[in-house]
Amino acid sequence: MEKGVEGFKNKFPETAFETQVRKGAHPYIKADYVCGNSHTIDLRNRSDLEVHERLVIAAHRAGYKNKKFKQTVVNSTPSVQGQWSPYTNGNNGFFEKMGKKI
Repeated sequence: MEKGVEGFKNKFPETAFETQVRKGAHPYIKADYVCGNSHTIDLRNRSDLEVHERLVIAAHRAGYKNKKFKQTVVNSTPSVQGQWSPYTNGNNGFFEKMGKKI
């Protein structure tokens, strides 16, 4: 794992991080970002390739929390087809396929 970390340091020189050995604890990545936020990624039972992927993800993040959009999508043109129901195309065997009788 140390070889992968050294290769990562050479590949992304703009990212500063340090490694620590913690006895009796699972490995993890703690990324501290310029905006003041931090993000923790668990590395328990991960292969070297998966650890490298997690390091790249942590390096490419901006550090901001995900924002939830409160506005719903409003379409100016309603659906031409209309709302679907089991009876839209007549008795097409929908309920028979589901095992129910009408």
